[in-house]
Amino acid sequence: MVCKCLLSRPYPREDESLPSYLLRLISANHYRNPVVLLQHLGASISNNRLPAKKIWFGEFDTQAVERCANLTHGTLGLMAAKHIESNALEVCGKRFREHAIRYNRLKVCPFCLIENRPIDLSNSLCAKTLCLIHGVKLLTQSPETGRALTWGTHYLLNKVTTWDVALSNVPIIDCEWGMNQAIDDALTTGFCTPSASLGKLDLSTLLDLLYFFARFNTRRWLAQNASIRNSFRKDENYINAFNILENWPVSFHNELKSFEHHPLSKRGKSGLRHYYRDIYDALYAPSIVSDCVKQLIRPVFEQYLTNAYPYPIMSSAIRLGDGVLHNSNTVNEKQACNILKCPPTRLKLYVRVGLLHPIAQFPNDNSWYHRIDVDRLGLTLDNAVSLTGCAQALCISNHQTRKLLTAELLPALIKPTRENRDWLIEKSEIQQLVGSLKARSTVARDPDLHGFKRQTFRGMDIVASIKAILSGTLNCKMVADPSQPLSLHQFVPIPSLAEHEKDFVSPKEASELVGANINAIYDWMKRGFISYQKRKVERTARPVKLISKSSLAQFKRKFRVGTPISATNRQSYTQVSGPNIDGACVKLYSRRCAGKLQPPSSPTNLSNLR
Repeated sequence: MVCKCLLSRPYPREDESLPSYLLRLISANHYRNPVVLLQHLGASISNNRLPAKKIWFGEFDTQAVERCANLTHGTLGLMAAKHIESNALEVCGKRFREHAIRYNRLKVCPFCLIENRPIDLSNSLCAKTLCLIHGVKLLTQSPETGRALTWGTHYLLNKVTTWDVALSNVPIIDCEWGMNQAIDDALTTGFCTPSASLGKLDLSTLLDLLYFFARFNTRRWLAQNASIRNSFRKDENYINAFNILENWPVSFHNELKSFEHHPLSKRGKSGLRHYYRDIYDALYAPSIVSDCVKQLIRPVFEQYLTNAYPYPIMSSAIRLGDGVLHNSNTVNEKQACNILKCPPTRLKLYVRVGLLHPIAQFPNDNSWYHRIDVDRLGLTLDNAVSLTGCAQALCISNHQTRKLLTAELLPALIKPTRENRDWLIEKSEIQQLVGSLKARSTVARDPDLHGFKRQTFRGMDIVASIKAILSGTLNCKMVADPSQPLSLHQFVPIPSLAEHEKDFVSPKEASELVGANINAIYDWMKRGFISYQKRKVERTARPVKLISKSSLAQFKRKFRVGTPISATNRQSYTQVSGPNIDGACVKLYSRRCAGKLQPPSSPTNLSNLR
């Protein structure tokens, strides 16, 4: 059967969609639904189901309908929706993405239908929930049957006058009214302003934002209310989505916080993709979300990750900007090792000794830390040295440095234990020790590089000497060395006069005072010309031979080293030691006196005479 001309032929109205016109056309001619009209026109329809999407895009014999409705050729083609991108369309001059529209389901205002108004294009938008003309909620189900309304609902426009509904009693919250008002503003003027932070948004961007947040609101709601899924309403999630836009970006940050307790992914136990997998993929991977929406949401999402995300961001999240990875509040073990430039074993050492405290541990036993703590430790380590570095700065041996550390004259960050053999000392502690010594010293010009070494001859090691200087019981002079400002060789302890007379010198120092080489000194000590003592000092394991200054002065009064210069002097001296006499390496002369001086028969060791 072919329908040649319809009795009632309404004309399309301005900005009316193609399904809305077909619905008015079949209602005026008392067809049950558009399927019957299309079948009369010879269309083949499977299972008697209305192909709603094909109706929207005019993928049927529009010319036959135009002939029956007495319309100009091409009128229905102009009303049909058109694909302008892979996932975007244009309807009645308005552009938005396909996910923003519901092709099959229908939402109507019964009062508008009674007043013979066409079904507005906005009623097909997923986010539209109210009729602002009458201030009531849109119906999505038939009050008679309880079934969802579609473009194929039987006698929809004819039965609307018989519906007994009390829409005025349904409460409407401010946020829902604001959402519908924003949609109408974007449809009529092209722009809307949900909040000052977002600024002006066009219709497509507004619908994309609402869809983006409603989608993840749905997942969060279902995760929190798994036992009452039957009470779920999609409209509520669009209202919550608009509430996020109204309170941008605080509400979005609160939403992200909620996903930390109800992750979007069930795989894994922690990590960025565990909590925000779908949001992360939608923002940083090719998706149905427009680039404009990504540019609006990404900065706020990254701001939350930087300032409020309580877990470290893995280095594998390469899609994020470098600023997020480098400025996040927390770091994991791998990132902490990269910041401190140390292996994981060293990082665990810092944790054991209390230099770094983890926030908590992942389920896989890896810990994470506050970035500020790791950065602070990094600065501390940059201004710290090892035992060898400390010894080099002070210009003393490792043994002496270890004694200073053990005596806590130099506080250490890390001390050797069963699990650690290293020392770590802050440079500021070294500077503080040298500064304290400078404050207790007087400036001098005559350098003496054996100050603390000579103190060992007096029975005081470096620790006792420094403690005596700092306590004020031992005087000290300082010869500044600009090339080594932290050297302890700058400081020379000054003993009292009584101690100075009892002072001892080493054979090397004696060689400098006498003007002979050290081998000659040892020869004379061996042959008894110079008295010495064997004394135990801290810097060596065995006793060392030391010469008292009084003994050395006596030697210089009695003897002359080398051949006398003049003939007169030669008559005043007698050679007592030398290569031709006793095999000594240097000639030694004694002053002539009443009796000839004879060399001692055996070496004189004062320590044996005591």
